[in-house]
Amino acid sequence: MRHPTILAVDDEAVILRWLAQSLEAVGYDVIPAADVESALAILRSSMVDALILDVRLVGRSGLDVLEFVRSQHALVNLPVVILTGVSRLTEDQEEVIRRNEAYVFYKPTASSDLAATLDRLLNRQPR
Repeated sequence: MRHPTILAVDDEAVILRWLAQSLEAVGYDVIPAADVESALAILRSSMVDALILDVRLVGRSGLDVLEFVRSQHALVNLPVVILTGVSRLTEDQEEVIRRNEAYVFYKPTASSDLAATLDRLLNRQPR
């Protein structure tokens, strides 16, 4: 049986490792990406079931990836979760997230809460 695949985009290696370990333990496959360019390349070439994005990435914003996803016919319905360490998003950032229908979690967050949201978004049965 195929496990749902999550693309996790964060420029902090420790966060990517935590996401991979936490989500793989509950039945997800995780593809890590450390920057916007890598994330876009993966989205263009791989099938993913959901996306976890950090807002602040080196050089660019994860919200650039969110807007790309929503502009692509094949990806428009892809579930997106924003996982950010920003203590307060700007009004513009909040508007981009709202307009593009993403869910926001603030670091640190419980991996069980993140997994439960992914389960719900992907219509997976709770474990």
